Amino acid sequence: MNKKYPKVITICLVILALQVNAVKAQVSFITNGQSIQTTNSWDIKLVDINGDGHLDAYLGGKTWLNKGNGNLSETELSFGSGIFASFGDLNGNGFADVVCQDSIYLNDGNNHYEFKIKLSSDILMYSSVLEDVDNDGDIDIISCSTTTDRILFNDGEADFTDSGICLGGWGQASYAFGDMNSDGFTDIYVAIPHTPPPTMKHSANKIWFGSAEKKFIERSHDISAAVSRNAILCDFDNDGDLDLFLASNGESGNMICFNDGRGNFIDSGQVLGNNSNAAKTTNFDGDGDFDLFICHGKVPFGDGAPNRVWLNDGKGHFTDSKLSLGNSNSAAVALGDMNKDGAIDAVVVNVRLDAKNNYSSVPCPIEIWINKPFESN
Repeated sequence: MNKKYPKVITICLVILALQVNAVKAQVSFITNGQSIQTTNSWDIKLVDINGDGHLDAYLGGKTWLNKGNGNLSETELSFGSGIFASFGDLNGNGFADVVCQDSIYLNDGNNHYEFKIKLSSDILMYSSVLEDVDNDGDIDIISCSTTTDRILFNDGEADFTDSGICLGGWGQASYAFGDMNSDGFTDIYVAIPHTPPPTMKHSANKIWFGSAEKKFIERSHDISAAVSRNAILCDFDNDGDLDLFLASNGESGNMICFNDGRGNFIDSGQVLGNNSNAAKTTNFDGDGDFDLFICHGKVPFGDGAPNRVWLNDGKGHFTDSKLSLGNSNSAAVALGDMNKDGAIDAVVVNVRLDAKNNYSSVPCPIEIWINKPFESN
């Protein structure tokens, strides 16, 4: 009889493990209940703008303050007339500064933002991306116009020099950063949906391998059926190198590509939905790997589509959580703990233009999705 006990114990442990995994695989989002709308909200950033310890939102060219429970209240604080703003510590004093429409606004340490300077460049900024691309410890700027882009290098004190380097992107491109080929330098992936108007032809994506002396080596990453709207570099399969997620409006659908460790990306064959514009990754379900929140809808003229959460098994294989979040044309999503409960929430902005009414922007909802803490799932 005693010889049977180990088998019984083993079976019980297997059942318990399955139950634990089932709990970890659960993820639940509920709306925060706010009914608010904006127009022309193509982008969203979450950052503590007023220094009260809560994540605020910048969208549609205005600041929305978080009351601490995830509810947002609109303010008149803006940074020029641009609808795209980027936040980061540009001068190394520990406070978030702002780049918006060719201008820099410095945080004085008391969360007052003072205009510093208009950036000097040979292109007119439409949007920007902030990242330390030359590995010197300060944040540089990728400035994007409606036709091209430039890298502006920071001297560490928020004085920027136009390098003249073009990465092949423009205002609708997506930029992702990380060491793709494991050589210790920051590399850049540029997802390009198409060439700028009026041609709007297919364009290959770009990989730029960083090297010493602020030089980059170009490689093309052409996916013939893709209309690449968003790129994410992340170690999805937990093998120590950065893999690639691409959101696409094209026939390829949303793709996961695994990295061979040298910056070569191999299509995993997974299709994580289609007609997508933006995505973000984090560990939603508490199992230690990176999941995906993917925005859907044919921006800006579609009729809407639910957003989806895809759960990672730890090896880079994703399963649809079956959550159906909203039904609008979602242009962008930002992730953060909006109500300070320890779980990562999602704030989504939506855009639709009325083609029959001079392409005017139609009011669309701001969706605030609250994620339950892991222990409550």
